[in-house]
Amino acid sequence: MQHVFLTHAHFDHMGGLDYFPNAKFYIQKREIESWVWAMTKGRRFRSLLGGINPADILKLVDLGLKNRLVVLDGASHDVLPNIDLLPAFDTHTAGSQYVVVRNGGSIEDRWVLTGDVVYTYENLHGGDRDDPCFVPPGLATGSQTNLILTAEEMLASVGGDMLRLVPVHEEKLRENFPSRVSDRGLPITDIATL
Repeated sequence: MQHVFLTHAHFDHMGGLDYFPNAKFYIQKREIESWVWAMTKGRRFRSLLGGINPADILKLVDLGLKNRLVVLDGASHDVLPNIDLLPAFDTHTAGSQYVVVRNGGSIEDRWVLTGDVVYTYENLHGGDRDDPCFVPPGLATGSQTNLILTAEEMLASVGGDMLRLVPVHEEKLRENFPSRVSDRGLPITDIATL
């Protein structure tokens, strides 16, 4: 059984559900509820739906019927051994979450997969490493303040080591970690080898 942690429901994070035909998917209840609500508001509110494909939300319902969807209501510790799913409510989206991987007992062994609460390392320092400033990423439907506070929470959870945060949209990941290109031309960055 494969496990897929959906940090939020935007098309670039959920558009590949069909590529995991045997996986169990994990998402926050608030995330699903917020998108269903937004879809019922009518055409005048269509700007709220800019980041999703409504068909992906319907696929979640089908996954639930097949017992392949785990809907979380807040923090879930040890969802798998040493993996926590923590809410980042009202940040990038209403029900965003992030993933904490604990490879050992110390803070130096902890990694955070940020979802889109942090797009790039620049969101953590604003381009000035000597006088850093949190800068929230765009396409957020939640609070900019909550984005910044959650980024601070993530950074604190890894002892301030930015390289232990993994922003999945960060192009510079391949400069910091072993990387290669797949036979289909897709870039792959291997965080697990460190």
